[in-house]
Amino acid sequence: MAIICLERHNQDKDSNVEFVEVVRGNYRGGPRPKSYITFMAREKPDGPLVEYQAKAMATLDRKFHPILCRPAPTN
Repeated sequence: MAIICLERHNQDKDSNVEFVEVVRGNYRGGPRPKSYITFMAREKPDGPLVEYQAKAMATLDRKFHPILCRPAPTN
């Protein structure tokens, strides 16, 4: 699901960010199940690793829909 969100992010922002690894994830079930994913990614070809956040929803037809993909906020 993180890759689906990242592909949408790249399309919307006209960027070339590459998925590296999942850091953590959280799944919320129910009639509209959602996944919250934190992952590491980098701008191709050799950018620094950046933590990203993604949220995706699965529908009854088992399709995944990206809701959110952004770099994690820094405090």
